[in-house]
Amino acid sequence: MVKKESTLIIKTIECELKEVAKQVETEIMQLFPPLLSYDLMTGNKRYISHDFDPPWDHSGTLISCSTNVNFNLADYEKVGDFLEEYTGNSVATYISRHGLFHETYRDKYSEWFEEQYRNAHYDYFNKLGNEVLELLAMEIYDKDYLEQNGNDTNYLINELIDEVEEFEDMAFLHAEDLCSKISEMDLLLVYKLGEPEAKERLLQEQIKIENVIRQMSDEKDVFLKRWHLLEKSTD
Repeated sequence: MVKKESTLIIKTIECELKEVAKQVETEIMQLFPPLLSYDLMTGNKRYISHDFDPPWDHSGTLISCSTNVNFNLADYEKVGDFLEEYTGNSVATYISRHGLFHETYRDKYSEWFEEQYRNAHYDYFNKLGNEVLELLAMEIYDKDYLEQNGNDTNYLINELIDEVEEFEDMAFLHAEDLCSKISEMDLLLVYKLGEPEAKERLLQEQIKIENVIRQMSDEKDVFLKRWHLLEKSTD
């Protein structure tokens, strides 16, 4: 049972966690357009075919509609329309008759949103400092709590989040709510917002690839020269 002495601290933390969630939403909304634009520029449209399903599994196989052809912006009115497309990633489910799960962009971004919220939630508690965390632990549990459980900060944070209703990790619900909001946005508008940064990312990736190819070519030339000298020395 929570004692009166810690009630004010808990209420303060509850209010600050709400502000943390708002800040995370703001940050995601700034980061999302370039990520979406990049996916639209680089991804391929896919569909699930069941033509090759064995009798014991009906997962289907992801098939690309056409090679080296990216998504057509005109096919999507809202962001949510695009989020139903497949990323191309498939993971084992270990579920009978449905052994593979084919990831959509909604799955991909929802998971990323949730990760951002959860990281911020736990970072907040880490920044509170041991003094506040230990005070709460001793008042919520008992004065012998620290002696019995040690001073493991991560363990203590997890214990408090599980124990105190106001500290509950709401990352999943926040992520689902934000995904619903983003789904209703105009896709072309979001794409245009993120297009410059996405193009710069593609450019930097191309430069990196060219540098790697150049380095490999240089290393090959050096090797061949040394090999040629070695052959001469053994003649």
